[in-house]
Amino acid sequence: PLREAVTVRWSWLLPEEMDDATEGRSRRTVEQVLESTVSLSAGAPFVEVETRIRNCAKDHRLRVLFPSQVATDFQISDVPYDVV
Repeated sequence: PLREAVTVRWSWLLPEEMDDATEGRSRRTVEQVLESTVSLSAGAPFVEVETRIRNCAKDHRLRVLFPSQVATDFQISDVPYDVV
């Protein structure tokens, strides 16, 4: 094959929002679904990862780390709403 891909889907419950009264997380939760498709094309020196998420939780930040066991100091960017 010229390209192979696998899709992984995670689902978990997160607090719906911050609770201003207690300055903590609300007791209400929302389901959070994250789906990543990892693919490798023939001859490509890298793996492609496409991640989709619909963030239904207010006041929530998403950070994703993919352990690759590759040592590097290379960084693409370091700003909100971007890829590092």
